[in-house]
Amino acid sequence: MWRRHLSNYSWSSPTLITASDGAVYGVLADSDGVMHLFDPATGKDISTVNLGKNVEATPAVFGNTLVVASYDRNIYAVTIR
Repeated sequence: MWRRHLSNYSWSSPTLITASDGAVYGVLADSDGVMHLFDPATGKDISTVNLGKNVEATPAVFGNTLVVASYDRNIYAVTIR
């Protein structure tokens, strides 16, 4: 069990993704527009991407693509490789 402090609040719910090799990853977006790909076993970030503005929505997952809208009135598709 772990707890993580974020620099910015998050209204987005964490989402788990299972890769084709069976590995599990977590995704969470925050109020600064940063989407975090993290290890759900430790809570540590593997990678981040800045979407520019506040993200309140929980990312939708389609295969290896995450789709989410932000306050800059854009809908983003982020592909995980």
